[in-house]
Amino acid sequence: MHETRFGQIPQLEGVLLDLHAYDRVDAMPDMEAKGHSHLDPNISTLTLQVPLLQTHQREKLESWLRSLLWESTLPLPSTSPTEQTHPNEQAFEIHRVKGQIPISDGKNIMIQGVRDVFEMIDQSGDGATEKGERKGKIVLIGKGLVGLPFQESLTGTLG
Repeated sequence: MHETRFGQIPQLEGVLLDLHAYDRVDAMPDMEAKGHSHLDPNISTLTLQVPLLQTHQREKLESWLRSLLWESTLPLPSTSPTEQTHPNEQAFEIHRVKGQIPISDGKNIMIQGVRDVFEMIDQSGDGATEKGERKGKIVLIGKGLVGLPFQESLTGTLG
């Protein structure tokens, strides 16, 4: 434990700096030698590209996330109200969601969530041009994500 005064540490060398933590990487245990991994091979990560959104599209994005996280359904944009989900829908579970979405008014929406709990937080923009050159992304981590048209569903929902 190091005592600080007004957030200042008297000597950073050897405490936070110059630790040489990775000098002996070769001494780390070999994962293959253990013979197994504790990671679930069914868990995958999916990155969705999101264009610069208009302010009125925020509600559409939030509705899409609610369908995905609360109802575990993948919305299928269509003209028929009876077609609400993708016809070849298979079971999927979303464990984590993260995202940064630029809005046409210069702000960004930060998305974060665990299972069925998520939040969308408005943040000031990054100073990029307003001419549609800003792009965002949403990252989904979960089971059963491969092979489903998440990108098409999001793009269609946003219009």
